[in-house]
Amino acid sequence: MRYQPDKTSENLLHETNSSVFLKLADIHNRLQAVPTSLTRGKIIRSLPFYDISNREHDTDLVNAAFCFDSDSTEDMEAPVIPPPSGRIPILPSHTELRWLKTMLENPKNDFLLSDALREKLLSALKDIPAYPLDEVWQKKQLAGEDTAQPNFRKTLSILCRALREQRNLSLRYRDWRGTSYQGTVSPCRLEYNTYTNRFHLLAWEPTERHILHMGIAGLSDLRLENKKIPPDTPEQFENHLKKLKKQAELTLTDTKNAKERCYAMFAAFDKTAFIDKDGLHHLSITYYRFEREEVIRRILSLGPAAILKKPEDMRHEIARRLQEAWKRCGKRNAMEQVDETSNTSSVFFGSSMMRRPSFSIITLPHAA
Repeated sequence: MRYQPDKTSENLLHETNSSVFLKLADIHNRLQAVPTSLTRGKIIRSLPFYDISNREHDTDLVNAAFCFDSDSTEDMEAPVIPPPSGRIPILPSHTELRWLKTMLENPKNDFLLSDALREKLLSALKDIPAYPLDEVWQKKQLAGEDTAQPNFRKTLSILCRALREQRNLSLRYRDWRGTSYQGTVSPCRLEYNTYTNRFHLLAWEPTERHILHMGIAGLSDLRLENKKIPPDTPEQFENHLKKLKKQAELTLTDTKNAKERCYAMFAAFDKTAFIDKDGLHHLSITYYRFEREEVIRRILSLGPAAILKKPEDMRHEIARRLQEAWKRCGKRNAMEQVDETSNTSSVFFGSSMMRRPSFSIITLPHAA
């Protein structure tokens, strides 16, 4: 049976872009494609903002949207009956259409689509106004890479095509250390860092069975292979990526604009943060093992405002670099302070370029 709401009641959903509507439409379309063993209870619990205290409303909503093989409207184990009607189209909002028009008119984004498809979309959006970003948007980022250069756009176009068509790539790569690679890889992800304005390709190396993290500027001799990416590659890639996940914890004092600099530098990283009663910012930054060097350099650039708490190996590496820097510059004001009560030593790194010295502090466990 199907629950029928009161005919005099208003619409259950007042917009077609709400998360609840999109979830219900997704379930409807999935049931059209492949019948599943969904029950009333599973559908209700999958709704956004599900709350047991609001279960009556959620039950009425689901009963109005789907039919179930049960005479009871409260049977949570009742299986859903696949809907007979066609798929529900997910229509873009006016805001989304304006965003699309703005993106299509920006020549820096040409690599994302073919010329024919871009012109077709622009023709369909001829009556939609683009956002005047130059009037309302101020973008602060490093110079990074110039996507307007023809060779760079050609490289990005090849990468996007390889990802869309799931085809292998043969290439050469040389990183900033001078390390070289030549071979055939399975492209899995194209990343863009909004702060550094740089692109990176994440690819699966099938021979060594590991992930390559390559800056686009270091790629050359790209060639699309006819061979498709093996169907098990995405799963292998994701499983390996999980093993590379790390976390760095640091404490930040908001001096010399450090808070804004820190959040901008780590904008592309997943992170959590809170402010304690003393006004200190505590950040937990998630990164991957191949991003370790990048994280170290950014923490060092924060100077005296940042204190790294974890991981221990990164703390030791930063301390080693500070000590090496002092050996090279030969400054007399390098100093080591030992705190006997906490059994730690703190290495201070001062800057002679400033009238008042600034210090980065990192505490290390004292040797027994």
